[in-house]
Amino acid sequence: MLPELAGLALFLVTLGVLRSSVTHTRERLHGCRSSSEQDSIRLQVSPSELTRIDIAFIILCIFRKYLPGSKTLVRRGDGFALPFLGIEGPVRLRRDDFTTFNHALSGVDASRGTKNDSGSVNPLFLVALTTPLIPILLSHPTFPVKAFGAVNTRNTFYFADAALCSDPKALLEASNAGLLSFAACVGGSELPGRRKRRGMEFEVVSRVLYEGKTILTQRMFFLQFLSKHAKPVYEDDPDRRPSKLEPEIVMDGVAESLSLHVGKNAPSQWAASCRDYNPIHVSNLAAKAFGFTSKIAHGNHVVAMMLHRLLAHRTASCQGEEITKQPSLESLVELEVAFQAPVTPLPLDLQLTFEDKEESQTLFAISKGPKRCMAGSFWTSST
Repeated sequence: MLPELAGLALFLVTLGVLRSSVTHTRERLHGCRSSSEQDSIRLQVSPSELTRIDIAFIILCIFRKYLPGSKTLVRRGDGFALPFLGIEGPVRLRRDDFTTFNHALSGVDASRGTKNDSGSVNPLFLVALTTPLIPILLSHPTFPVKAFGAVNTRNTFYFADAALCSDPKALLEASNAGLLSFAACVGGSELPGRRKRRGMEFEVVSRVLYEGKTILTQRMFFLQFLSKHAKPVYEDDPDRRPSKLEPEIVMDGVAESLSLHVGKNAPSQWAASCRDYNPIHVSNLAAKAFGFTSKIAHGNHVVAMMLHRLLAHRTASCQGEEITKQPSLESLVELEVAFQAPVTPLPLDLQLTFEDKEESQTLFAISKGPKRCMAGSFWTSST
């Protein structure tokens, strides 16, 4: 009898500890409201400080949305009404964050001299470090989107201070001084859900601030798949033209090409940096359950690799004063990309095609064989 009682006591203690841990994690990620805005969550932790328990909690919250009784999408006109949800808090960095990020890019044709020894970091570093804001928002019980299987369709990044975004020393100093913060939001009247042919598109807007001034703005678009019969039914508009955020990349001049290798472990390496453990990226089985042939590479990882490879190639191909005239990571102003096909199966050798246009614009496309995976453009400052 005594062993049974001891076992029961141990079970109850364990259950109590788990319940306390879940309650603490819920308050840590979802429960603390900002005093400045009723619908905003104030995080006391930096996105880069999420623990394994935090990540597990987020995954469980998303899984819970697939159970009966969870929030459902509300139709409004020819789209969907999404409740506003905001999140804000500090950005705290460690040297290990830069090491992990650079490790995710270390395999980008390192044998061809593309390793970055300039002391700068790829400006998508802050994009990766703030990626956890997306699952935190999408896992919130008041937000009706089911994130598993949803895909990132297009992104636009605006760099108000690319020099700071790509300066590890300056970023660490700003972080240690408590000068870096973030703000992100989804839904509301300005960010409704839009009906697309294959489902509902919604947008997450995120900013990184230095002393209260925005240094990086991210606009990220996602598609939650819906049945073609789900209301409102999609109606094709023949007069509709792609917006600036949906670039039509046409290379009509002299385009150049480079190879871009995405390794088998690329998703795990990028997930270690950005903490995006969406099953479609880290599990072949889960990816197949959502209709993919195998786990797929993170879109932003491939974009970061593209920048790394392309700008290093340009530097390596120039000599003397010509090097200083080449676009650099520190001169990036804006980057937009549309994801058109998943980068899978891995490992995979891609073709990077690019063409320089006027006004410091570069068009790029990344393809596997004849099939285009993504395309976009970026602008650099002339000073």
